[in-house]
Amino acid sequence: MNNKGLKELLEKIEGQLNYKEEWEADKVQYTYKLKLTEEGKIQCDIMDDDCIDYTIIIEKASNTTDILRGFIDYLYKEEINHRQAYLKGSKEYFNRKHKSLALWLDRDKKDKVITIVEDMAEMYKESKRLEFEVKHYKGFASKFYSCLNVLEPYWRVNEVKDSILAKVKKLSINNVDISSIEDRITIVKLDDVAENVVDKFQVVIGAYANKNAIANQVVCRLNMEDVA
Repeated sequence: MNNKGLKELLEKIEGQLNYKEEWEADKVQYTYKLKLTEEGKIQCDIMDDDCIDYTIIIEKASNTTDILRGFIDYLYKEEINHRQAYLKGSKEYFNRKHKSLALWLDRDKKDKVITIVEDMAEMYKESKRLEFEVKHYKGFASKFYSCLNVLEPYWRVNEVKDSILAKVKKLSINNVDISSIEDRITIVKLDDVAENVVDKFQVVIGAYANKNAIANQVVCRLNMEDVA
């Protein structure tokens, strides 16, 4: 896709991102501005009134799914994943501190108790801050997903299909045809001479389908046919 076509695509995505449903009227309103940079990358500025709240820059992509998934992946890699990992660790931290607190209370060590309580209070404040930030960035990711679901209703079907194809190729499972229509993926397995159908089945892809889990289920069934 040339730059003119890509700019038109970015305008289309930007228009959908900035479309507001009636039920969103009471929510914080962000404006999304997309552009192609001088370096040939795609930039998304998320505006809060006239101020830039956050900027995402990804490598050039030529279709709606890759652009929006690129924005989502960027958010999780740069902002969400490490915060969620910290929050998960903080739960383990509190469990350990609760045990220590009970121990020093039993021994009537008030200085130890005070130190632990102070540490827990600081950890609690930090955890709450990170929870707020995770919710903030996930709000942007949710908007990108909503836009993707409108512009490319069957994007997840294609993603799952590509995952199945990659798995089939990696495991050298031959004579397999995979196609999709709307929310259904059809898998056809032929015999060794590719003349007769030995198995045919469909997989319905839901909104929250796990591509890796489905790909594993499909190849397991195909491998069973090979054994049979």
